[in-house]
Amino acid sequence: LWAQRNDILFITINLNDINHEKYTLDTKKLTFSGVAGADKKFYSIELDFLKEVVPEQSKNKKMDRGLLFIIKKQATGYWSRLLAAAQKPHFLSVDFNRWKDEDEDGSDEDHFDDGNLNSMMQQMGGLGGMGGTSTSTKPGVEDL
Repeated sequence: LWAQRNDILFITINLNDINHEKYTLDTKKLTFSGVAGADKKFYSIELDFLKEVVPEQSKNKKMDRGLLFIIKKQATGYWSRLLAAAQKPHFLSVDFNRWKDEDEDGSDEDHFDDGNLNSMMQQMGGLGGMGGTSTSTKPGVEDL
């Protein structure tokens, strides 16, 4: 999954129970490999970015349901796509929970503050045991 803001990219590797993960981020590429899921299957991916990023100002967070990367763009502005290749790979989709259009982007936000990351994840109902609370008012099974 991926989304973007004017100055950052969000990339989520959406795998349960990732173990033995290895990842590298350089100015043009994110590489990941690891074992995940109940069947302990090996996964590997290499993403060649459309434009350059700043690895030193980027962060990641491991969760039960995946690995989230918050990657600083080298130059501000919206990208037409994530990858250098024009054809979108079958495994890549937009993260609509994090997506903001150019006209609604709040550029004054500090996306690299750990408190802001935790706040954002709690607003999404908590990810992977993050302790978030749900604001759903739907009845539970016991209420039916």
